[in-house]
Amino acid sequence: MSKVRLYGSTSGYIELAAPAVAPDATLTLPATAGGFGKVVDLQHVLKTDTQVSSSIAAGGSVAISGLSITHTVADAANRVVLFASVGMLAEAADLGGVAIRFAQDGTAVSVGDAAGSRTRSSAGGGVSSGATSANYVTRALTAIAVLTPGAGSKVYTVEAINNRGSTQTLYVNRSEADSDDAAGVRSTSTLTLVEVAA
Repeated sequence: MSKVRLYGSTSGYIELAAPAVAPDATLTLPATAGGFGKVVDLQHVLKTDTQVSSSIAAGGSVAISGLSITHTVADAANRVVLFASVGMLAEAADLGGVAIRFAQDGTAVSVGDAAGSRTRSSAGGGVSSGATSANYVTRALTAIAVLTPGAGSKVYTVEAINNRGSTQTLYVNRSEADSDDAAGVRSTSTLTLVEVAA
């Protein structure tokens, strides 16, 4: 029975051996230029400024400025992995009723199932606060999506969602109060895209 041994540079080896009984077979290794799971491209954007968006209807959304990447995959079969992190997101009802979602060319992707009038998001939802200064309430949200976008240029964005029952103002990278002292925290938000070979 023939065997192939791959020896390490200093010690040890890996041995490839044919099974005891099997028909002839061919093992095709990936080409050096590609290969399943190889990272083909990586893009990253960082938002350090703040954003205030007023009059966002209940269940409505707004694109977070600066969190946008335009990308064309090298091969239509490749996958795109999106990582989003919004360091601080708040709304004027003071109860943290905010969420985020991914959009591809303006259409929401990687969101929860449709269920009646419920707001679909990639991450987030409402919380309540017993704090005496509720206008300091913020949420830090992260989301991951794996997409197979196919050929052509696509624009990927992160949207902030108001999931309170009334129109609200949304605040990104800051609280509603945003006081000029140690309690007035500022944060960053990011969007990262990784293209992976199919």
